[in-house]
Amino acid sequence: MKQILIILALFVSFNLNAQFNCPDTVCAGDSINYWVQSTPGSTYSWTLTGGGTLINSPTSQVAVNWGQVNGTYTLTVTEINSQGCVGNPVVCQIDIMQPVVQVLPIANICQDSPSFNLQAFPAGGTWIVNGNSSSGLFNPLNPGIYNVLYTYTNIAGCTTSAGTSFTVYPLPNTSPVIHD
Repeated sequence: MKQILIILALFVSFNLNAQFNCPDTVCAGDSINYWVQSTPGSTYSWTLTGGGTLINSPTSQVAVNWGQVNGTYTLTVTEINSQGCVGNPVVCQIDIMQPVVQVLPIANICQDSPSFNLQAFPAGGTWIVNGNSSSGLFNPLNPGIYNVLYTYTNIAGCTTSAGTSFTVYPLPNTSPVIHD
């Protein structure tokens, strides 16, 4: 039993100290810190191709503010030691995997029209209608303006939302038939 607890403690400790390894997947707009093991007396040159903003310093770590466009980007670091020798570049490939979400437009409709399913791509997200969680099935019982928000999270953990609005018009209130 004691050996199992020691192994479990080592496993938990190892996972808590896990560090980043390339390649990497990020979401659009993320700010991520990257680093290499620091060598006393060395400086480091970081470059970024493809997009994002490099917050550069001649240290062993750098921050990147990633852009909004999906794609594969290259982060490169080169170490220069205290004797002026330039090391081989270390290259890291980073993919921005932000989902692109589209909510299909909804035509204005009349009260008491048949229920319909809200539609968006990719499927599998969540719906909020006028601030309330929804299954995506809309029943136009009450007139008014409806604001719809669809949120989707992909396998990389990146989340995107899109929305639309539409109106449910009230039925006319026709008076009774009058005769002479």
